[in-house]
Amino acid sequence: MKTKRYVRLVLSLAMIAATATIVAADAPNYGVRAVRITSLCTAGFPGTPGLPEVPPPATVADPNCPTVPTLAASPSGRWSVDISWFDPSTQKFYMADRNNFSVDIVDTNSDTIIGAASGFVGIQPGSNTSGPNGVLTTSSPRQLWAGDGDGTVKIYPLNANGVPTTTVPTVVNAGGVKRADEMAFDPDDHVVLVAWDDDADLFVAFISVSSTPTVLGKIQIPEALGCGIEQPVYNHSTNRFYLAIPCTSAINAANHNTSVHASGEIAVINPHTMLIENVLPVDGTNCFPHGLTLGPRQNLLLGCSGDAPAGTQMKSIIMKATTGAILQTFTQLGGSDEVWYNIGDNHYYLAMSSWTTTGLTGGPAKPSLGIINAGTADTGPGAPTFVQNILTTRTSHSVAAVYAQQCDNGDDNGNENSNEHSKSSHRADNGNHFGEDCRIVRNRVYVPLTTTNAPFTATNPPESGGFGVYGQIP
Repeated sequence: MKTKRYVRLVLSLAMIAATATIVAADAPNYGVRAVRITSLCTAGFPGTPGLPEVPPPATVADPNCPTVPTLAASPSGRWSVDISWFDPSTQKFYMADRNNFSVDIVDTNSDTIIGAASGFVGIQPGSNTSGPNGVLTTSSPRQLWAGDGDGTVKIYPLNANGVPTTTVPTVVNAGGVKRADEMAFDPDDHVVLVAWDDDADLFVAFISVSSTPTVLGKIQIPEALGCGIEQPVYNHSTNRFYLAIPCTSAINAANHNTSVHASGEIAVINPHTMLIENVLPVDGTNCFPHGLTLGPRQNLLLGCSGDAPAGTQMKSIIMKATTGAILQTFTQLGGSDEVWYNIGDNHYYLAMSSWTTTGLTGGPAKPSLGIINAGTADTGPGAPTFVQNILTTRTSHSVAAVYAQQCDNGDDNGNENSNEHSKSSHRADNGNHFGEDCRIVRNRVYVPLTTTNAPFTATNPPESGGFGVYGQIP
């Protein structure tokens, strides 16, 4: 297979028009870091949106954001971000931005920030108390969902352009003490599954998607004590949620945990019974999955984290959702948090904030965007293949891929039959085929870029804030 090259587009300081930069080949890495961009902490936010600027030195506060901790006081707090999301029906990209107490909204047609859903708790002291965290959008009704650091889920109604129609969200409280984190949307049953990942909580809740969202039920997962709960995904073909649990520390037969899974598991959840009906273990792999996404042919990509013992080989795993069989293990990628499958180009993208130069935990840091071609078959010449890693920044742990299609019976943004295409992007059982009357006209990947590590060099400059936007060169 011919390896595809990538370029990065950098969002501009003015945030009025997109700026594109083609990066010269620096094999095998075609990415470079983004420039700093303007602060969002100015009068008029969110009416005048932007993104935070964090200039050096480390002991000096950003003059535009005096309430944000200095780099010396909070290395990862200078631009604290969490989960990203893309809605193909509106062509909007959403990102949890804790510095600005908001979910930022980007129009991917113009690469401009067009607004934000505000009112979150932002950066807070203590573990698992900051927000927003997990983010997604739903259809029928069209809504933006985000988990907050106070344990609540905040839900904003969206207009047809994907922008909130109110500054006052609906707040859902499922009884969480710490943050409401990652989530997945089941469009078949109009339910969102939300995870509360702190040891003080350790449960998932089913919340109805409606104008009056209701907590329908909960599953306690006490066996995840000390391990947490990570990224879920919904599978239309099986009508099940799949949930990444980095490890279990106890037996719990009620959740089909008849043995301790020290390297993690994928819980299979029935949205009708609201029970874990099976677990797919990854015993002996040192995977500790954080990221999870559904690709073609009922394949799950497990974004294995950097939680393995020091000196352990980092990796990523492709697992068959229907059987739990491990189909492939990639040692070129690992240390992931959020991972994403893009139906537009049939590629997996991994936000590998813990990846290292050596591929071993404890090695020199080299955070990267990982790329895997999902292939056309599970084995043989068409099997998934590693494409490349592109350097990002040390806390770039979320990613979302963007595609746009042009249809003979639709508009240039691919909005014809948008609900079905939106389902397909989560269902992922049709490969990258959209029908004879449609073609893909754009594939890009968005990664938030945060402050880099000192010492600063030509290849490790002290910029921070902004998005790295990556696009394929045919």
